[in-house]
Amino acid sequence: MAGVASKLQPELESSAVAPERSIGYQVRRLNQDMSQALNNLVSRHGISSAQWGYLRHIYFEDGMSQRELSDRIGRQGPSTVVALKRLELAGYVETRKNSTDQRKNRVFLTKKGRALVAELMRYLDDVQSIAFRGFTVAECDTFWRLVSRMRANFGDNNAQRWPISGD
Repeated sequence: MAGVASKLQPELESSAVAPERSIGYQVRRLNQDMSQALNNLVSRHGISSAQWGYLRHIYFEDGMSQRELSDRIGRQGPSTVVALKRLELAGYVETRKNSTDQRKNRVFLTKKGRALVAELMRYLDDVQSIAFRGFTVAECDTFWRLVSRMRANFGDNNAQRWPISGD
């Protein structure tokens, strides 16, 4: 399996991978493009695309702890604290002490936050429509299936020692 990347790049004779042929680079650039498009839309409502990410996760699982939310978003705790404070000041979320563990805070959308999420959900369709412009339904289905398989390949094993070419 270690040779798959090199087989996908027959024009390269060394182990160097040009950015244009790097999955990580391409996925990161696609994420940046989509984030910028989304940010242009959600910023009209006074929030950033990063704050939108928090709101969306809370919408689908109201009452998560700040730690759970950080893990879902993939951000460090301090970033989550700052984002939540801003969202709370704007009236979109509220934090409450956990009833069984007073050291933990749970995060909930307010009525105002729910209304904003409902309004902003349409922007996701707009951004995905841009991304999938010119794709067939079958190609879109294939994309989702392949991305899901790639993510599953990493699973919860990020701490394990990955095979190195030549091992």
